[in-house]
Amino acid sequence: MLLRRFNEHPLKEPDHRGINADNRGWPDDDVATLTGPGPSIFVQDVCVVHSTSNKWDKIKRYLDEAKTTNPTTLYLNFTSGYNDLNFGIPNIPIVAGNINPRLKSYFEDPANGKGRYGVVIMDLASPELTKPIYEKNVTSDSAASPVR
Repeated sequence: MLLRRFNEHPLKEPDHRGINADNRGWPDDDVATLTGPGPSIFVQDVCVVHSTSNKWDKIKRYLDEAKTTNPTTLYLNFTSGYNDLNFGIPNIPIVAGNINPRLKSYFEDPANGKGRYGVVIMDLASPELTKPIYEKNVTSDSAASPVR
């Protein structure tokens, strides 16, 4: 478990699995930097998508920022989301169908070289989409070793 967004059961002995992101103020449908015990975590988790262009602008901004910021900050960049334009029924494929090709193009663009892009969280992932992300997302101390 990388991180958890829930408190451990108060009646059980804590096992401290994962990074506890719950008590650090992870907001719903927003952007935030979580500080406290453990590593700093930057989260872009705008999930209600009224405009895929606005969502893409946030994703791209934080992919670019992750490459140039403090390497001790864990970046979580949610490319996933939904809109509820269909009678209140969440529509995930319409967002992924717009964002995922942009994400693939971003990582296939030679101008976006290898670097530390953080964790890219997405809906409807495919090998064609995840391969360029994997190949370009490297640790800050090794341009040849992908982040595991």
